[in-house]
Amino acid sequence: MIFWHLVLISIIQGLTDPLPVSSSGHLVLLHQIFGGGELSGQSAVAAREIDIAVHIGTLMALIVFFWRDVVQLTKGGLNIVIGNVKSDNAKLLQYLFIASVPAVIAGFFLAQLDAEFFYDLKRLAVLNIIFGLLLYAADKWGKNLKSFDDLGFKSALLFGLSQILALIPGVSRSGITMTAGRALGFDRMAAAKFSLLMALVITAGAGALGTYDVVQADGLSIGSQFIWAIMMSFIASYIALVLLMKFLKTYDFTPFMIYRVLFGIGLLIAVYSGVLA
Repeated sequence: MIFWHLVLISIIQGLTDPLPVSSSGHLVLLHQIFGGGELSGQSAVAAREIDIAVHIGTLMALIVFFWRDVVQLTKGGLNIVIGNVKSDNAKLLQYLFIASVPAVIAGFFLAQLDAEFFYDLKRLAVLNIIFGLLLYAADKWGKNLKSFDDLGFKSALLFGLSQILALIPGVSRSGITMTAGRALGFDRMAAAKFSLLMALVITAGAGALGTYDVVQADGLSIGSQFIWAIMMSFIASYIALVLLMKFLKTYDFTPFMIYRVLFGIGLLIAVYSGVLA
């Protein structure tokens, strides 16, 4: 792979993953721009390994940014082991587990679909527009009735059910879960924080499975590029997390809606004009 392609993929994945703008949609677009499923002549195996690497980088950024919450979740796991399932830390861990189960189940069935389903640029564009507008609507008319401490089993399940839609590129995992949070009456910071903690769980699971696949395949085929992708994705993701959480303390989700609508319209123009196949 050409090194600047690796840089571009790693940085865009890192920046867009925490933001409500569909990171998978941006990666699908990059794959199309650089020649379909193979970037600069790389094999399908190499593409898979790079995908694993950039998600590991994002996971590391989430762990560093939310290190206090990671400590609490670890304590929660220990509390559950000794039978103290009603502690606040144990409850948060249970909420994240509940929120993650629906997407795991749905992901198993979606994996049976033809890969071309996930590379349709028209669908990608339309979904970006639709779910960008839904985020705006939920944010504009959603009430600030609940904080992070008001999480419960019901709200965790609803967060998790919304995450199922994010398995389709263009919806945005962060976007749809933050939309759900605002629609449920959580304030912006609470909706964003639980959404990103959900990402920590999902990304950790995906990273573990991906790493297992690499080990089973007798090691890496891309060598040092794997480390570079992790490092660049980590830096970009951490910057995105810091900026997002600072931004939401003062402002709303409107800029993300505008970006997604413009991104979708631009993509449709590119497709129908023949610039992109």
